[in-house]
Amino acid sequence: MQEQERFERYTPQFPLPTDIASMSRQDTVCQFCGVSYLIHNEIKALEAKCQKLETDLAYYAGMSSREAALEKLLQTERT
Repeated sequence: MQEQERFERYTPQFPLPTDIASMSRQDTVCQFCGVSYLIHNEIKALEAKCQKLETDLAYYAGMSSREAALEKLLQTERT
């Protein structure tokens, strides 16, 4: 992806009732095609997971530079 895509996010006016939100995935999936009836909740869960993974990736992307800086600091302290 060269340019970040913008997604228009729809937020429902009212949240799902807790009884429905706490149903198991097996109870909310169409037995014929496998698509969830509660696809919005699944998308929100995937968005949250994606956000966490992006945060983790940003942390790990800077790890090599932090490691190099710490190694340099350690070398200067040893001498």
